[in-house]
Amino acid sequence: MTAAEFNKKVKSNVPFLLYLGKEGCAWCRIFSPVIKQYEDQTTLKPTIYYLDLHQLELHQDNPDVQAAVSHLKDLTIVATPTIAVVHGQNVVAGFAGAKHTINELNKVASAVYNYDNYKIK
Repeated sequence: MTAAEFNKKVKSNVPFLLYLGKEGCAWCRIFSPVIKQYEDQTTLKPTIYYLDLHQLELHQDNPDVQAAVSHLKDLTIVATPTIAVVHGQNVVAGFAGAKHTINELNKVASAVYNYDNYKIK
């Protein structure tokens, strides 16, 4: 997903599943088999939208990138990899780090459809 697409999703106020990673991130590579498992499931599931922090860093002068970085700061997303259900300017479910399972990812993903029932603890 591009910075412009991310900004549009945030402004739409419709919940979506975000995977925030970074090219060259060792923890992201460790977590990638869980993403692959998720994508290979045959059940109906929300799409994961991938946003690469490395690409944002390469294009810091772009206004869309600047807006995306501002949104990420507002969401207080600070680590990679991060999985988050984003609803407007809020993260309603999610986790950071590589040591999470497919079951945990599925639980977080279900918040896309049931975001009113989830609270970050």
